[in-house]
Amino acid sequence: MALTHFGSMTLGAALPTALGAQAAGAAGISGALADAEVELAGALGAQAQLTLNPPSVGATAAAAALLALEVQPPNVSGQLLVTADLVAELQLLIGQLRGYLEILAAFGVTLGGAGVHLYGYTGRADELGPAVRTALLGGLPGGSPSDPAAALLLVASTAEGRAALGAIAGLQL
Repeated sequence: MALTHFGSMTLGAALPTALGAQAAGAAGISGALADAEVELAGALGAQAQLTLNPPSVGATAAAAALLALEVQPPNVSGQLLVTADLVAELQLLIGQLRGYLEILAAFGVTLGGAGVHLYGYTGRADELGPAVRTALLGGLPGGSPSDPAAALLLVASTAEGRAALGAIAGLQL
């Protein structure tokens, strides 16, 4: 039976997989956000161009005559509607992406915040309770037995489960 104190650390240090996922998610969403903002700028520019300088029938006819094409009057209102729909979709997407970034930022603050004590246990299940009692009889490292505490106990009973639990915490259990 062994209860090992791995030290006092942030949740991100105790759960490096979660910290890595938070960072990767934030990087991916930031890239998508930048792309959406570029697309929005282009769509807004096209919308402004159509509003300020709609294509004229004369210019379209002159260009068509040079190329021997059949002339169709420009459909400015249809182009404006399509552009307005695209602008609205991109604005919605950008708002959603910013919301996701805020969630990931808050998760990052949580992972980098207050320290926790990380313990690992290997041994028989019926000896876990006594091992915890023995290890904490004098209190947490640097504290006293009467200090307030909270705990999260993750228990795995198979070799695969123990390996997964150790991988989540970045430890060999």
